[in-house]
Amino acid sequence: MVRVALAVLMTALCTALGQAERVAAAASAGDAIVTREEHTRLLLSALNENPITAILLGRPLGLLTQVLSVEQAVGVLCFITLVASVVVPKIMLRLLTPSISEPKTLVPTIRAAALDTEAKRPNAYPVNCPVVTARHGTATVVAYDAAKEVYAVQTNDEQRVEVGSADVLVATVQDLFVYPIKSCKGLRLTSSAVLPQGLACDRQWIITDAEGNFITQRKYPRMALIAPQVDVTRPDELTLSGPGMPDLVVPVTRTGPELRVRVFKDFMQGIDQGAAAAEWVSSYLQLPNLRLVRFKDGFHRPCEEEFAPGHGTGFADGYPILIACQASIDAMAAAAQQPVRMNRFRPNIVMTGTPPFADDVWGHFEVGGLRFQNVKPCSRCNMPSVNQEKGERDDAGAALQTALLASRNGQQLSFLDKRAKNVFFGSNVVTLQKGTIRVGDSLKVLTLL
Repeated sequence: MVRVALAVLMTALCTALGQAERVAAAASAGDAIVTREEHTRLLLSALNENPITAILLGRPLGLLTQVLSVEQAVGVLCFITLVASVVVPKIMLRLLTPSISEPKTLVPTIRAAALDTEAKRPNAYPVNCPVVTARHGTATVVAYDAAKEVYAVQTNDEQRVEVGSADVLVATVQDLFVYPIKSCKGLRLTSSAVLPQGLACDRQWIITDAEGNFITQRKYPRMALIAPQVDVTRPDELTLSGPGMPDLVVPVTRTGPELRVRVFKDFMQGIDQGAAAAEWVSSYLQLPNLRLVRFKDGFHRPCEEEFAPGHGTGFADGYPILIACQASIDAMAAAAQQPVRMNRFRPNIVMTGTPPFADDVWGHFEVGGLRFQNVKPCSRCNMPSVNQEKGERDDAGAALQTALLASRNGQQLSFLDKRAKNVFFGSNVVTLQKGTIRVGDSLKVLTLL
């Protein structure tokens, strides 16, 4: 903006110079003698015709031409203008930095205040939220009358009815899972600490090859049968169990040889957990030179800036927490005509009392008073085709993948790049505060996507 203004002034100066030269040339053509003083007077007269150029150019030139020639005065003014075009914007930027950065602080503050207001609502679900009613099944909230404690909902057959709050199911936590070693068997919990990087002890260990590249069930389905045991409240040791293998207690090593670990395109620092653990996983998977690595304490692995700026995770694929609804897997089992279980999708939080895929539209929500944000629908690879009890792909998994492709693809759902070959199940979420989550905690939806 400053440089534009200075450019305009320079244009005015050039115009005035041109006008003075034309007047001087006309006088010369009439055999008149144009002196230096007269030439200066003509230039200043041209500049002073406009009040803005008179102040910004006419007066400075008038002062300079008292001690310098017109050419020298113009040269000095041009130099000053060029310097100002560089210096003034920097000074203004420095002065305006507090006001420019203010929205970066102000916007989250306003958003948090708006969420606090929503959290004080008496109703668990906002307008347009899908719900389950006792009498009418799945419906969509149209309005809520706080005085009467009555929801107005639209049923699947497009009827608008009123139902009492007690007739609308409040979703609750059915299951909690953590997966201490990435791609290995999970631990079912009744409660869990919620940390910025996810549930405590979730995906804090990983199995890598000699180059530090992660390995998963995608290629080695037998990893599903490795059953780690750890006290998630005091993770001082990790016990490895697997078919045909003796249990191995691995003391948790927090300092020691550091390894550079790659998960997809991300690189992070991990701590090698020793030769005995490496020999155990290599022997079980019958692969040479494997290592068991723990996520390095204090290391920050950021999530994708586009979806979860400021948040981080451990060895998970990309986000700290995965949430899904029990009704969703029930719907997919019906579509696949196979008895498939939720553990194929490896969620952290499983909700009950919701319509299928209700999490698709949850934006901000609270579970047990802890606030979460849905940042991205979870696209799925071929891992759900693995039977988690057998450690192998099966017909049920193939049928599940076919059902997902038929009804949960990106093109149909308009998710992400809308690719028809991408399938989605569950939602990636981040936590906005630390605390504890428990089985039985209720859900309150604050905003919708």
